Amino acid sequence: MRTFYILTQDFEHFTEPERLFNFPKEADREMATIDAIIRKIDGTYYAIIKDERWSEHGVPTGKSVRISHPTNPTGPYNIPEQSVTTPYTYFEAPIPIPKPNNNGWMIFSEKYPHEYVRFQGGGIDAGQWECTNLTIPDSRHEAMIRISEKEYKLIISTSKH
Repeated sequence: MRTFYILTQDFEHFTEPERLFNFPKEADREMATIDAIIRKIDGTYYAIIKDERWSEHGVPTGKSVRISHPTNPTGPYNIPEQSVTTPYTYFEAPIPIPKPNNNGWMIFSEKYPHEYVRFQGGGIDAGQWECTNLTIPDSRHEAMIRISEKEYKLIISTSKH
C-alpha cells in the first residue's frame, strides 16, 4: 500500500503519478501508508498518515497514526515522528481539528471498525498525544468541520422536522 499523487492546473491535463512518501530512513523507506491527510497550519505543512505495516515487519509503529513535516505538499518528507495512536490497535482515518479554544489540537481517529476516538496534544507537532474518554460510536471514515453556535441551532431546528 503506497500513496501517490498527480498534479493538474485545469483538470484536463495531469502529471504522471508519483509516489508521495519517500522517507529518508531505511527502516521507513518502504512504509505502507493509507489515510493520509495534509494540512497547512501556521505556514507549515503536516502530513498525518497511517503506518499500515504489520508486526511481522518488525517495526514498533505499525498500524498507528504518525505525523511528518514536508516542506511542501509533494515533499520531501521527514521521518514520521512517534505514533499519535497506540501501535497495533487498528486506528486509522485521522482527522486533525483545533481545540475549541485554539489551545492545541485534537486528532480523531477511527478505531476500526466502528468508533472514533479523540487524541489531544498541545501543538500539532506535539510529541505526546493523550487518548481521551470521548468516543463517537457508529462512525466510519468521517469528516469533521467546525460550525458556529448559530449554525448548530439551525441544524438542530431543521432536523426535528
